[in-house]
This record gives sequence, C-alpha cells and structure tokens, in this order.
Amino acid sequence: MRRKILLLFFITLTFKSFSQWSFKTVKSDFDGTYKRAIVVGSGGEYPYKNPYLVVRYGKENGLDIYISDAGYSGCDNRQVFFKFNGDDEKYKSKYVNEGANSDSWFISSLENFTLFELIEKFKKHSYVSVRLINDCSLKDYRFSLNGSTKAIDYVISNTEVDSKIKELRILQEREKEEEINKKIKLNKFIKFLEIEKLTSSSFKKAKNEIKEHLDYGTFEIDSIVVLPDDSFSDYYSFLNNNYVKLYYIKTDKSKSEIYGNWTVEKDAPVFDRFIKQTKKIEETKRQNKARNDKIYDKYVKETERIKKIVSKYNFKPLEDFLVTSALFHSNNDTSNIKDISIIITDYKNGKYQFLDLILHQTDNERYVKIEYIPNLNITKNVLKSIGGKKSIEF
Repeated sequence: MRRKILLLFFITLTFKSFSQWSFKTVKSDFDGTYKRAIVVGSGGEYPYKNPYLVVRYGKENGLDIYISDAGYSGCDNRQVFFKFNGDDEKYKSKYVNEGANSDSWFISSLENFTLFELIEKFKKHSYVSVRLINDCSLKDYRFSLNGSTKAIDYVISNTEVDSKIKELRILQEREKEEEINKKIKLNKFIKFLEIEKLTSSSFKKAKNEIKEHLDYGTFEIDSIVVLPDDSFSDYYSFLNNNYVKLYYIKTDKSKSEIYGNWTVEKDAPVFDRFIKQTKKIEETKRQNKARNDKIYDKYVKETERIKKIVSKYNFKPLEDFLVTSALFHSNNDTSNIKDISIIITDYKNGKYQFLDLILHQTDNERYVKIEYIPNLNITKNVLKSIGGKKSIEF
C-alpha cells in the first residue's frame, strides 16, 4: 500500500514538474480561428500551484503569450521575468496587461527583445522559470519546455517567425533611432533654455513639457523661441515681473504657444533683444514719419501748383473741382501734369452738364476724363465770364 502511495506521488510530481505541451486549433465567434499551444507549470502556493503558459497565434489578433491561473493580475506595476536554463540572461517584460477577469498575465512586449524571439527561446531550452510581480504579490513558477518545439511549430511556422523577427528588428532599430533623435533634440532645447536663463521652476516645467511633446506631440518641433509677454499694455508683466512666452517653431515655420506661466532671470538675453527690437521699431517709425512727411510736403506742394494752373478760370467752384479731379485721376501724384484744359458741353435746364477734363502730361500725352458737373452751376454767363465757349477747349 505504501509503495502504491509513493508511486502515485512521484507520478503526480513528474506530471506537475515536467508536463508535456499540447496544441490545437480553436474557433471563436469573437476571436476568429487561431492555434494554441499550452503547458502546465509548477510552483507557487495554493490555489495557484498549476499555472498555464500559453502561446497562441491567429491572423486576426496576431501573437499572444500569457500565463493564467497564476494569481491575481489586477494590481498595478505588473512585471514578468523569464529565465531559461543554460542562459544567464533574464528577459524582462516592458508592458503586461491583465486578463478580462484579472486572472491572466498577457506579455504585450519585452525590453530589448521581441515576443517572436521569446518563443524561439521556448524551443531551444529544457525549461523556463517565470517570476510574476505586481503591487500585490511576487510568485515564481517553472514550465517544462519538453515538446514545445512541435507545439509552437504547429501554432506558427518557422518561416513566419523569422519574417516577424526581421520586421520587428527593423521597427526596433527605427524606434531606437527616433529615441536617439528625441534625446538629441531634447538636449538641444534644454541647452537653449539654459542660455535663455529661465528661472528654475520655469526651466523644470518647460523641460517636462517639451519632453512630453517629443514623446506624444502631434507636430514636429524645429526650434523654440522666448518672447516678452505682451499680455498687458506697455509690456508691464515682462519688464516688471520678468514674464515671457514660449513658442514651438514647427518644421513648417508656423508658431505654436507652449502654454504656462514662464519667467526668466533679470539678466536673461530676452531683455537685450527687447531693447534692440524696441530701438529698431522706433527707428522704423521715425523713418516712416520722415517718409510720410516728405510725401505730405510733396502733396501740398503739388496741390498748390495745380491750384495755380487752374486759377486761370477765376471761378472758385470750378477750380476746387478741377484740383480734386486732377488729384484723384493721378492717384495724388500730379508731378507729371504740366497743364490742364477743359471742354464744357451739354447745356440743359439753364446750366452745362458735362466737362471734359484734359490733363497735359510731361511726356506730351493727353489724359481725358469726362466729368458730370451740374452741381457747379456753370451757366452761359459764367462760361463767358471765365473766357470759355461751349464745346471748345480752353
């Protein structure tokens, strides 16, 4: 009897410690068709003494590697470690998801290793030790890898595994390159903020904002600029409280504000730039004023010249009208007008209705414009008094 009990004990122990892999095809209304390989492990404490290591693969959901019946997975900071016999390396998870009922540990990715390389390791070693850690517990298990090659080859072919490993390696290299570029850019922007002398609190906050944008931002940053805060009139907040605004300059050269309250030290370079820019603006204003004064003086001078030309008509309403028309038709630049003459026509209701304005230009060209003039009240007597005759240029 005792021998039978001992024999049964060793058979059970052997099954638990060195359980063989099994595999099959599964059809699901929700997950489609996939293949699954599974092995029972050992270790842990009651009631988690017989965990399952599962490898499944389907065209719809891709590759899944998870451990079930190994304890509650709902706590935060989940980590899974793999240690193979004959291999000194410990393979650590990067992201681990919990199962639907918080009873499984799904390895989403590994640090510096791919899931497809992990299943290759399953096929090359005799057993694997697994450590499951979260904020609630730490559990160690062991899984036999005897028969894993046949089971895993059934789930996914070597050709597809090799293809996926190459594909993921290329992706990892690209991501690594992107990470290097992010670090280079972050260091460049940090150095810039140091030169711009942000206060310590602003510097720390800006550094975190920029790092977060480099990780998750919706546009690429070309550079960063620091400008005076012009939220208040006369730059009060900038000059008296050292407030500034930070902006991303995108690769398309457009600007996007980095929102927050930012301050700089009193000897920050932005103050020198502000002084130089203010002087430049004032100089531009001065030059514009001088230019405008010159234009205005010319306008006044030309207006007086045109007034002298039309004074020959000795009729104030007509003179004012001719000056205004001449300025209008020459866009206020009458310098090319050397003389003016008119032709008055269409007598109706006791006064003339139309006037041909003739601008004699310095290049000997004539510019003629017909004007409607009933409001000038030029009667026959008025036309005669100013020395003119109907339909004749004078």
